[in-house]
Amino acid sequence: MPSTPRSAAARDPWISLTLDSMHLAFDAHQVISLRLMRFAVPGWHGEELSRMVDEKIDASIEAGFAAQLGILNGDSASELANRVTRVFRRRVSANKRRLTR
Repeated sequence: MPSTPRSAAARDPWISLTLDSMHLAFDAHQVISLRLMRFAVPGWHGEELSRMVDEKIDASIEAGFAAQLGILNGDSASELANRVTRVFRRRVSANKRRLTR
């Protein structure tokens, strides 16, 4: 019986990482586009610029902690990469939801 792409991704962490990275890239592109459209509105960009910087710092710290936790747990390289990608993906998805309201 042939396997479905979803079951193949569940078995192979590198396929899962590839798919998560692709979703992250698409969502990040949408967030960038949404922010650029909002920057065209006068007076709006100061708040968003501060938020962008703060979020990047927070996401980097959280990703670092996720990687450290994975190392302490003895995760493989693919598991570490998946942990870090999930952090950024969750944050980018939250931004996308916020900006599309």
